[in-house]
Amino acid sequence: MSEDWSKHFRETTLNLRELVNQALSSEGRDQALLSLVRTLFLQSYTKQQLYDAFMNEHLRLRIEMREVEEDLIADVVLDGLSGWCSVGNRLLPDEPDAK
Repeated sequence: MSEDWSKHFRETTLNLRELVNQALSSEGRDQALLSLVRTLFLQSYTKQQLYDAFMNEHLRLRIEMREVEEDLIADVVLDGLSGWCSVGNRLLPDEPDAK
């Protein structure tokens, strides 16, 4: 029996499905995801709001069994927003780490 990942979704009004799918279909997926984070931050979304929304996308990709893309979201975005990475890979380092 597979786990029900839907219970792990975070409450957020930020729906990134289309934007994340666009970034993941681009040639430079890593850079497209990082650019998306920066763009959304400049639109006044907090680091925690971004983390929550990208976590939901990570879970959606897991449910859809898109493991490579799920790992990319975790490695490039979630780890960078939470500080679970090297200092040089932290995203928005002047803001408190997301949880």
